[in-house]
Amino acid sequence: MPCSLGANGVTHILSEREGWLHQILAENFPDIESLIAFGGVYLNKKRVRAPAWVKPGDYLRVHPEPRRFSVEAIDWRARVVHVHDDFVILNKPAGIPVHATLDNFHENAVHQTSQALHMELLVTHRIDNATSGLLVLARTVSFQSRFNRMLAERRAEKTYLALTETSVALGPHKHFMESWGRPPRVVHNDAGTGRWEIDLEVTGCETRGDFFQSSIRLLSGKPHQIRAQFSFLGAPLPGDVLYGGIETCGFHQERIALHSYSLRFSWKLQDLDFSCLPGWAPCAD
Repeated sequence: MPCSLGANGVTHILSEREGWLHQILAENFPDIESLIAFGGVYLNKKRVRAPAWVKPGDYLRVHPEPRRFSVEAIDWRARVVHVHDDFVILNKPAGIPVHATLDNFHENAVHQTSQALHMELLVTHRIDNATSGLLVLARTVSFQSRFNRMLAERRAEKTYLALTETSVALGPHKHFMESWGRPPRVVHNDAGTGRWEIDLEVTGCETRGDFFQSSIRLLSGKPHQIRAQFSFLGAPLPGDVLYGGIETCGFHQERIALHSYSLRFSWKLQDLDFSCLPGWAPCAD
């Protein structure tokens, strides 16, 4: 069968045969059953999660070496901050993705929390793999849609805590970030074509051991925003090597010094306020 290899050994195949997917791929992938169960096999660009029939001309993609995340040692039930009829608040550990990756359906915060609570949960917003802290997971499609709207209209307030080796000035910070390309995101002082306006406010700054701890009110929620803005301000986060930070005090590229500390929003005529302190390294205590 015609095939090609991509990055990380990803195999692209144009099937010349008809038959069950696992039988067609078994010769070249002896562990195909486990790869399918893990979520690393696609048929016509859709992830395969059950026995599937393949026809000539179908496009198959196999991820033979899925990226792994250490979820087994985490007590996911203990990470749950609050359970509501419509949503769950989770304190996500650093180093774990929020949702399924292309090659790994199981090792993520949504799937693990769903299993721990025996309920289906949906993504409402994201925080980076290397960032810890509060995350809202929806129990209903209705809440998912309405909470996404709240975020877009800035009716849900998110506060982060970040450690830096140099202090960042209090007050609002407005910049413009390139919307295209792969990370690291490029930040500018001026607007330009294809740039997002990014806004945050540093509401507090105090010393924490060898670092300064900033409280950050996030006013716009763009990918890598805090990380990119703080680096642009000359204060990259410890562990965030992508944006110029250094590995120190237990912070590294899988666990950077950024924590989603609090969430405030109104739901069904109630003003809700959730917070959870980070477990910083000893030299930040």
